[in-house]
Amino acid sequence: MDPNRKTTVLFADVIGAAKLSGAAGEAAAHEALTRCRDRLQGVASACGGRVIKGTGDKLIVVIGTPDAAADAAVAMHTAVDDLPAVGSTKLAAIPSTSPPSSSNRRRAARSSPPRRPRPR
Repeated sequence: MDPNRKTTVLFADVIGAAKLSGAAGEAAAHEALTRCRDRLQGVASACGGRVIKGTGDKLIVVIGTPDAAADAAVAMHTAVDDLPAVGSTKLAAIPSTSPPSSSNRRRAARSSPPRRPRPR
């Protein structure tokens, strides 16, 4: 591995997944979450990223540059926002270059797109 290689880590958290099974039933929740994860993985790949871990309602993606990560974050948010609600629950993706936080969850509740990371 090249020690000078630059990589950005992108975390994605799906908001609404926990209450989905109670609102729509386990089968519908599993199908909706699978469709959501598939869409997030497709967007990550299309933006040049690679999913290195996916558990439940979370994904960790490595991607080449901060700009590519920001583009992927916006595309992920849009891709999940385009999915229909399941029962009374609407899923939202909150991608970030830092682990999920309460401020991102509040932003998701307002259905605001994620903020682009600032260059360092």
